[in-house]
Amino acid sequence: MRQKKVKVNGETVYDLGRAVKDGDVVEVEGKEIKLREEKEYYMVYKPRGVVSSVKDPQGREVVVGMVKSKARLFPVGRLDKESEGLLILTNDGELAFGLTHPSREVEKEYVVGLRDGLSEGQMAKLRQGVRLEEGLARPVAVGGEGRRIKIVLKEGKKREIRRMIEMVTRGKDEVIWLKRERMGELLIGEMKSGEVRKLSDEEIVGLKKIVKLK
Repeated sequence: MRQKKVKVNGETVYDLGRAVKDGDVVEVEGKEIKLREEKEYYMVYKPRGVVSSVKDPQGREVVVGMVKSKARLFPVGRLDKESEGLLILTNDGELAFGLTHPSREVEKEYVVGLRDGLSEGQMAKLRQGVRLEEGLARPVAVGGEGRRIKIVLKEGKKREIRRMIEMVTRGKDEVIWLKRERMGELLIGEMKSGEVRKLSDEEIVGLKKIVKLK
């Protein structure tokens, strides 16, 4: 600054106490300096009816609107509109890519409420894998019984669980509700629908460790 190499909004400045506010353009030797955006990480309990998106052309409520932040947040992966449960919002693109890329095989656990329940034969078919249009969908685990079952996936095909159950029940409308409870080692725990909280440092480190980020 003393060498008059710094400009703010096109004006050369050398006063070390010069205040810079949001929107000001700061240049050093002709190159604009941009501040690194602080990374933010939230876990939300997405309610049914909320769209997993930043904005919606149809004007429906979007999950990003659940968090009060100036950061440009986006959801990590998706939950369809009629599903509920754990969703991560962040502005950390590297982490989001790692958690959603198929090669990382990050586990997601779901609880599914059924209208009539599945037979042992239908449960066995789910465990063996169901062929969808885009390929074989094979859960890591299928458990539970009666009208409440748990399914663990390492992939994220569109409406995957609903479509798998439709296939083994021959098109029957069997799913009443669907909730994601876990991603990796991150659990939704006792959170209620619509609640939001920041992830702890320990949780962030745990997620980064899964996808092999520093």
